[in-house]
Amino acid sequence: MTLPASALDPAASAARTCTVALLADAPATGRIEDGRARRFALKGRSHSEQSGRFIDFALQETHAGRAVVAVYPAWRAEAAQRALLHARARTLTDEITGVALGLSPLALSVLADRLAALATVHSPGAVASAAKELPRHMLSGACLHSVAGLSALPTSVALHAASYLPRSTFIALCCPHPAVFRLPHGEVGESLPSLPSSADAPLEIVASSGVHGVSSFDDDLLPALRTATAHVGPFQPLGAEFWGTSRYTEFAAFETGPRASARALGALRTVLCRWCGQQVDGATCPFCRSRLPLRPPTAQIPAPRCPDHRPEPPAPAPSPRSSPPVPAPRRSPAWPHPPAGLPLAPNGTRPPHPITAPGDPRE
Repeated sequence: MTLPASALDPAASAARTCTVALLADAPATGRIEDGRARRFALKGRSHSEQSGRFIDFALQETHAGRAVVAVYPAWRAEAAQRALLHARARTLTDEITGVALGLSPLALSVLADRLAALATVHSPGAVASAAKELPRHMLSGACLHSVAGLSALPTSVALHAASYLPRSTFIALCCPHPAVFRLPHGEVGESLPSLPSSADAPLEIVASSGVHGVSSFDDDLLPALRTATAHVGPFQPLGAEFWGTSRYTEFAAFETGPRASARALGALRTVLCRWCGQQVDGATCPFCRSRLPLRPPTAQIPAPRCPDHRPEPPAPAPSPRSSPPVPAPRRSPAWPHPPAGLPLAPNGTRPPHPITAPGDPRE
């Protein structure tokens, strides 16, 4: 068995750059200027046609000394997982990993481009770990008239029944946390979850509609967001499959600038993988699948004291003139000591006293 170069020199693997790929039919929005992920729709009549372009791309990247971090939708994962498995087998390397995310097509497109911007200055392990952290710093979802066909997000029977009522409008969020609720009139701002960004930080919004849009997005939802700029994104072919209807308007709101990326990367708790040398966050390395070492324990907060508890006074320090304390005598063990004249056994203990024969055989 030949060890990889990263196992012999972990710093060499951590210093490698990476390329971000999106294994889904999600066109780019063009709003992330620093980077753009490579996109593979995985279409074709056979498995080889679906995975062939990505396998060739992964082979070129690994030969050029770059790792590959591929993101794909968790609700459409079969073709992406097959392509990743064949790419790792073809290249015979662990520097190809995939991250499954339960996001909408527009949110996946924005997230992939943001990861591509991070890949220019950060290690592959940090980029793969940021794929799970960046959705917590985004607000993405859609305005819908019906959630009867929505299966990618958790819904209830009451919401399904309300879908058949006239003039019903819903907001379905896929990040920062999955949630579905009816659109209340005048209380949209209180219903939306808060992001970890500062209150004065403006958000950039990218919106995309299906075959038929929802007017409640422009009338109710958009004024409730602290919007700096709003853009119309391209049509997402997989939007109707994710939302379960063709009447929707999906959006992705995120904070722009280097502070947003620094805040997301600062929330990671990365550890060094002992096999491939990547700084990753989680219990298992996404590249080599080895178990990561345990993180150092956090400082324990002392338990609150009872209000009636009175601390005991400290013991008085001994004066320099007082005599030193007399040590307590050592207690002897309960078993008896063997005779001193016997030889020592190999384990360091003396054997028991032998039975001596009487001097007179007649006795």
